[in-house]
Amino acid sequence: MPSLLIVEDEPVLAQNLVKAFAGQGFDVEVAGRIADARKLAATRLPDVALLDFRLPDGSGLDLRAPRLVREDPELPVIMMTGYGSVADAVRAMQQGARDYVQKPLA
Repeated sequence: MPSLLIVEDEPVLAQNLVKAFAGQGFDVEVAGRIADARKLAATRLPDVALLDFRLPDGSGLDLRAPRLVREDPELPVIMMTGYGSVADAVRAMQQGARDYVQKPLA
């Protein structure tokens, strides 16, 4: 079963994402902060990561850049944000994100 790490600080959205992806056969782990996501990734590196751009303790890119890339440079990472800008999208893609989507997710 493929594993998915969702890092999202909005509980309702996080829960909806869990339901959607678990229904598609993913083993889903959720963290609301970068610190919590680092702990989860330290025990089991996910197959895919869905990271919020703006979190209470930093940016999802902070998690992507050092930790996840070092462990698995090919890890598919999708950045999501409610505050999209071209500059943020370019930065995310330059740092290896596979995609950049705006919330609410359709």
